Amino acid sequence: LKVHTRKLTLADPATIDVVATLTAGQSGAELAALVNEAAIRTVRRQADSLTTEDFIDAFKTSTEARGQSGTIAANMFKNAVGLK
Repeated sequence: LKVHTRKLTLADPATIDVVATLTAGQSGAELAALVNEAAIRTVRRQADSLTTEDFIDAFKTSTEARGQSGTIAANMFKNAVGLK
């Protein structure tokens, strides 16, 4: 995960630890897709750094693409980072 985010600016570097915990067992390609989706969301917001919300939205999208409930996964992510 650190490899895929090394050239990106993170609003809160601690978010990576939470993302790593919640994505345990995913392949490098899945992690790359998650980081790319978060980066796309950052560009759409015309922001300079990836935020926790960017990762939450990307996580939701990636879990829905795998046929899982994106809302449940996103809520787990929010709880893990202390958001409501």
